[in-house]
Amino acid sequence: MITSQLRAIAMFNLNRCGPSIYALGVLVSFSGSNVLAESPGLARSSWPRFLNATMDGVAMLSPDAPASIADLDWSESPSMRWSLELGDGYGIGVVSDAHYFHFDAVAGRQRLRKVDVETGREIWSASKPLQYRDLYGYETGPRCCPAISGDRIVTYGVDGELTCRSCIDGTEHWSIDTNATYGVVQNFFGVGSSPLIVDDLVLVMVGGSPIESQSVAPGQLNRVAPNGSLMLAFSLDDGSERWRSGDDLASYSSPRTMQVGERTLVVVFARDHLHLMDLCPVINSRQDATVGWIHKVKVVSSEDDHQGSLAH
Repeated sequence: MITSQLRAIAMFNLNRCGPSIYALGVLVSFSGSNVLAESPGLARSSWPRFLNATMDGVAMLSPDAPASIADLDWSESPSMRWSLELGDGYGIGVVSDAHYFHFDAVAGRQRLRKVDVETGREIWSASKPLQYRDLYGYETGPRCCPAISGDRIVTYGVDGELTCRSCIDGTEHWSIDTNATYGVVQNFFGVGSSPLIVDDLVLVMVGGSPIESQSVAPGQLNRVAPNGSLMLAFSLDDGSERWRSGDDLASYSSPRTMQVGERTLVVVFARDHLHLMDLCPVINSRQDATVGWIHKVKVVSSEDDHQGSLAH
């Protein structure tokens, strides 16, 4: 039995008559039995990173699926196929090669699990110590979605621990404590920008600070200065630093790429600026990357209509 108020990931069969469509959902309050429904095989779809590979949050349906979810048979309630108990965390998982990967925290450790999408069976689980205390009492689990490329999966913990593992068996290839390495002063809710893998690079928003900012009281981020480490590019192979760029502090947005002609650029909405960077920049002797441009952005909220606007 699954205990009352158990948070879980559940796999649902959304269409019991006709082509099988499945969805992963987060259940905040769930109680009842763990039911495994009999149904045809799942499509080999993937969701390898935050907002999917296309960065638009759209999932591709299999060829035999209806053109729209409106065409599904909604006359019966979806049947639950399997569920998975979760620990602390706010990040969504990723899917690759008919396997679901979930990143959370439990018993003072951050944990990554690989689960068979068909059955919900756990294939492997890997964990490491987590040292983090939220300034405002929120959960200590990850805020970020993992990223997958080939047979490697990268996680970015709430404590700034960037880790690359094997998708096959969970073996750790490399790990970097970005908070300690680049002098990050703890953000409001820890690290919350998902990693981005492009070709052989792992791109993460870090936003470190100089030593004089390390003694600033917790939560006084308006007194914290940047040290030129907004964005870091690491080798997917061995974790070595390739380049760094941007004199700004980190935000809770996630970087993405955009194509302009033949150039691949990285767009980063940081604490105080919108940055545009070359994916393969010119590097100087300090390994700093050239920046295409930065744009000062300030979010202005209206007390009347509760809507935000951008001022610059």
